[in-house]
Amino acid sequence: MRVRLQKRRRRTSRTGRRPLTPSPSSGISPELAACSMPPARTMPSRSCPRLSTLCPLSPVNDPVLMYRCIPTSAAVTIHCPKPPPPRPSTLSSARPRMSERIEVDTREPAPEPVLESVPAVESLSESSRTDRVPAENPIVDGIAAAARLLSEHSDDLETAARKISSVLNGLTSSATVCRILFHTAVAEGSSLRSRFVADLLASNGRAQLARLLADQAIATGAKPWQRRRLESLMQDAPNSDFGEGARRSFDLTISADGTTTLESTGSDAEPAAEHELRSVTRSLGADTDWLAELVCALDDTPVGIQHDVVCIRIASTEFARQALTPVLETLAILPVVPILVAESVAAALSTSDSVGRPLLDRARAVLLTPNRSGQQTIISIRGSELLDAGPSSDLVLPTDVDIQALGAALGLTTIVESPVLAKHVRTVVDSLRIESSRLLPLSSATRAFARLLRFRGTRRQNAPVRNILTGHLLAAGFFAEAMALVDTVPPSDRGKVYRARRIRALFGTGRFDEVADTADSATASAADRPLISESAAASAMLRELESVSENTSVPFEPVPGRILTILHASAPDQSGGYAVRAHSVLKTIAAGGFEVIALTRPGFPEAANSLEPGATAEVVHDGIRYLRLGSDSARADGEFAYMCEAIDHFAEVIRGERPSAVHLRSTYVSALPGLIAAKRFGLPVVYEVSGMWELVYEAANTARMEGRRARTVVLENAVLEHCDEVLTITEAMRDIISDRVHTRRPIGIMPNAVDTAEFASAEKNPQVISRFDWSAHDPIIGYIGTFVGYEGLDILVRAIALVRSRGVLVRALLVGDGAESSRIRSLAADLGLDESTIVFTGRVSHDEVAELYSVIDVCAYPRLLTPATRAVSPLKPFEAMAAKKSVIVSDVPALAEIAGYGERGLVVPSGDVEALAEAISAAIEDPSATLSRVEAAAAWTESERSWSAVGAVMGSALARLTS
Repeated sequence: MRVRLQKRRRRTSRTGRRPLTPSPSSGISPELAACSMPPARTMPSRSCPRLSTLCPLSPVNDPVLMYRCIPTSAAVTIHCPKPPPPRPSTLSSARPRMSERIEVDTREPAPEPVLESVPAVESLSESSRTDRVPAENPIVDGIAAAARLLSEHSDDLETAARKISSVLNGLTSSATVCRILFHTAVAEGSSLRSRFVADLLASNGRAQLARLLADQAIATGAKPWQRRRLESLMQDAPNSDFGEGARRSFDLTISADGTTTLESTGSDAEPAAEHELRSVTRSLGADTDWLAELVCALDDTPVGIQHDVVCIRIASTEFARQALTPVLETLAILPVVPILVAESVAAALSTSDSVGRPLLDRARAVLLTPNRSGQQTIISIRGSELLDAGPSSDLVLPTDVDIQALGAALGLTTIVESPVLAKHVRTVVDSLRIESSRLLPLSSATRAFARLLRFRGTRRQNAPVRNILTGHLLAAGFFAEAMALVDTVPPSDRGKVYRARRIRALFGTGRFDEVADTADSATASAADRPLISESAAASAMLRELESVSENTSVPFEPVPGRILTILHASAPDQSGGYAVRAHSVLKTIAAGGFEVIALTRPGFPEAANSLEPGATAEVVHDGIRYLRLGSDSARADGEFAYMCEAIDHFAEVIRGERPSAVHLRSTYVSALPGLIAAKRFGLPVVYEVSGMWELVYEAANTARMEGRRARTVVLENAVLEHCDEVLTITEAMRDIISDRVHTRRPIGIMPNAVDTAEFASAEKNPQVISRFDWSAHDPIIGYIGTFVGYEGLDILVRAIALVRSRGVLVRALLVGDGAESSRIRSLAADLGLDESTIVFTGRVSHDEVAELYSVIDVCAYPRLLTPATRAVSPLKPFEAMAAKKSVIVSDVPALAEIAGYGERGLVVPSGDVEALAEAISAAIEDPSATLSRVEAAAAWTESERSWSAVGAVMGSALARLTS
């Protein structure tokens, strides 16, 4: 083999020792050797399949490689021997062999030396090749070497960044390495470093991350060819979405003997799988496997801007404190925030002295210790003690949620002021909303940022960073966290900007009284005036509710047994799940001997309601008397002002109809005005909670929806606290309500149910079959319901395509409409599912549903897991069970409960196309098992989920209220 090498003069280190010299037999990079420290022990590549395949130079299948820097003007020709055969491994997939000859041309100028790979020289003796110990895990080795470089050059960040970049150059297939390089460029701050890292990231498929460095990279010194690359990169707008909930929290323990153990990988994996990963990596030994395991877990997540959190519990021994220093040296290079938990104040102070402030600062470490009540208390942040006066509660972190939020916030503050990201602060802060949603959700009210700044400097010193954070946190939707920062603004600085931010933060957290009492519409901006007006309306409603709940002054003579139900919407103008359940409940109340009158919110239905404000019109549907109500305002012009108007209209209907009790249904838009109107007359009220909009808003995870979520919670809580009875549909919803408020009576459960007579089993309707030009013998997979994102209809369509690709002839009938209709239809077309295979009927009347059920063999409900779907139970599976259809549901808790966890229907993992396809095939190909589940489901719905069985709950509640 022929290799052209550059001669180098051997130098000795400052200590007089000859540095480690890279050689073909060593497998040690020059930068690793330059650390004058022994290389880290490495994990066998078989221990983690991700790590063994991430690096393109993995020794599992390639020759042992060494690295060296080659001047960019050189042209290098390398002849490589064939690689040795890979060692047997069940965890690593085979890689193609390297070519016999590799041409590497580095003549094009570059801002940094290009790191090349040079295989072992063929002329070496057989013994030297046999004796060498290959680097088994180049990713972990490279990260360990980078950590040592950062420690050695902690006072010279430019040198450290250059050497770290060289060490990690060839390892950018690792997500963790890419994140390290990004944060290195952000910390170092130069155009040169940003240029090098941006080019490296972009060339390895990380353009989204590279885009954030491009503006700084192109600022100065870029050569024409570099400028062209960067300008191409800058054509795309910065994107803050690096993966929902990508950042995690990990637990590390340093025991009394100094052994370091990663207790949790922070993943969503089952405990058994996590234990298996840990037991495999333990082949290293407890002193080094924590790093390999942590890197493995970090590499299993997307790249991104924000930091993960590592909580380290330290024993109160000298061995533990000595072990902590190298752990922190290593964590300093990783994109993580270490939270150090000492066992006592004395232990915390000893730990701080042992580690030293410079390392605590470099590692971004928070030091905690428990107080007398067992809650964690902040001792220092980045080695700094408390520098600003404020509430003592800021020093106490009551829960793990507070600790994780503090870590996520600290990670953001370490990068938000970097000149590299100066043009992208909005993107950086917004990425916190997405990446760190597990650690710091939008609803967070932990005062995390306000806590941090107290350890950074005085309020005056913190003004610049506080100003940056407050504005961007508000824009991202962190209203409570922004409010905590607004409260720390010194009185002398409380000008126009302060007042505007305060209004937005207060409104975003639902603090209506404070906005109404302190804001001045005359001096407010045009954007803030609607917030002030809406706050005044909401505040007026809440104050009246408190007043009328205590004193009733309106004389009133109710009609015994007459019930007024106030609804958001109803049949026959709406046929969704809300209206179907409402109508069924009303029929149940009537069947119990009550006289029922149903009143819909003002203006409903918007498209057909031309009534004068306060005027009513009667619509009788299926024996139930519905009243429509005119309105003078639209919700779009101000929801709370609209609700204020509704109070008086509802009161006039109550005065005329004289009910003995009022039945409210979700949500607060109709329930709160209805409650106030009822309490004006001293009437008892039952509130039926069948849905929670706040859970839907929470799942959206946007600034707009977070504000709506917070305001919804405030208004819903007011209704729940002041009603005489509360009923809901699932135990999960009952638990949510119980955690939020104290109701006057225990919360009752009135689950969803079905009219078993209406949805009785029927033969396949031949007219429906012929309409679609299908055969009566074709298995038909069906879905009847609303087309919205959380229903997982894309999963269903993909599963149907997969089943057909395996030779199973199935048809699909999807009934309904909604926001996702166009996307789902387009997806079906893209997958080659034409009208002969899949039919979309669009919205149909409730009367047609039974006919369509008759031709369906298997009903699928692949709902995705969200806060709302976890708690809220749908109606449609009950209809399918009553109609004796085989049912497949996702493992979302509310659905799995309906399916009896496999007894009454098949249950598949949420979002799993393969599992759903297998379940569809099983339902078709195993008729005996399918029939058994179908019969069990039909019997269960008849005995426990028919409206005749469930309706007794509402009847009992009304009887108590009217007796």
